[in-house]
Amino acid sequence: MTAVGEPYTEGDYSQEYLVLRTRAITQAVQREEVFIEELVDSGRFDLVRSIWERPQENLAPLAATAEGFVDHRNSDISAIDVKGELPLIHDVAMFAGSSLFFRKPTLPLEATPHSLLQQVREMVNLLPNASQYKDLFWILSEIENRIGIADTQRAYTLATLLAGEAPRSSSSQLSLGAGGGDREVLGLNLFPKLLRGNSGVKLNSAFYGTPHVVLVDNVPTLSEIYDRAQDYYAKYLKGPQVKVVGVIQDSSRPATLVLPSHEPFDRATCIRLDPEMIGDVGEFFSGLAAISAPNAEIVISIGKGVEKIDWVKRTQKMREINRYLQEIGLQPTLVRFTAGCSDEGKVHYSGYPEGYANLWMLRCRLGQTA
Repeated sequence: MTAVGEPYTEGDYSQEYLVLRTRAITQAVQREEVFIEELVDSGRFDLVRSIWERPQENLAPLAATAEGFVDHRNSDISAIDVKGELPLIHDVAMFAGSSLFFRKPTLPLEATPHSLLQQVREMVNLLPNASQYKDLFWILSEIENRIGIADTQRAYTLATLLAGEAPRSSSSQLSLGAGGGDREVLGLNLFPKLLRGNSGVKLNSAFYGTPHVVLVDNVPTLSEIYDRAQDYYAKYLKGPQVKVVGVIQDSSRPATLVLPSHEPFDRATCIRLDPEMIGDVGEFFSGLAAISAPNAEIVISIGKGVEKIDWVKRTQKMREINRYLQEIGLQPTLVRFTAGCSDEGKVHYSGYPEGYANLWMLRCRLGQTA
């Protein structure tokens, strides 16, 4: 929940740090410009837009076109290969992220290349022209938040379509190690909403149904954010479109969690996982299965970390999780948004700065056996 309260004060960071952070965020914003231009040049802009006009009708048939693609790669997939071999699936997922990046709840945008590119250029021009630090703090916070949400939505939509399913909002989601929660609540549940009228096609976003999300983290300082989570999202979304509860507990042992009354969870998530949270993989997933629906969706991603060893630990844990799920007969889909398949290949394919990105994402259903 980066946008809640006062995330930055003038004394928090040095001018050098702010210059570097502004440069990284400018790079992320410009990546949106590159994507829109590539989509227009490919001739698929109108087709991608039309798919998101009727997602309930169009996404499932699109997902069916990925049949066999995952199997041939033993569930370990490079997003670069997807762009080359399944370009429409790639573009649909990228556009989903753009819809959240450009989102304006009170003012739907014209869903045209010119309008979207104009939004990018306005953001890029705004960053270096912030007249005072306090302005820059707020701008950085807002755009960083949008980057994280958009990147999560892209990764989730791509991984889900590759698994042969249409992405959806969750009616009962458990998010472990959730931090502030924006990626979990918005990045995984909010999707493009395009409306065609007399003045053209307008771009906004919407939930599919009414999501209910339980955020869990062991960081005590998050308690204040969790206490006001429901009000925050109602204000952010211009209405009570989602139910959010946050609790401060240990995420590493799901079976021991004391949670608000709920139906069995239909989705469990660990976004940008800290590998220390999952010790014994078998014990962790057994505990998760005990509080989840039989066919619950599992979504786990990793970021870069700070030191080189952090990245090594994260990739090792993700491969361990992937192997375990395969060994018990499930069908995980692991998508790598890094250049190359080695654990050292940390260049992020999407172009987003590594500090914000979901570099790998694994998606699986508990009851879906091979």
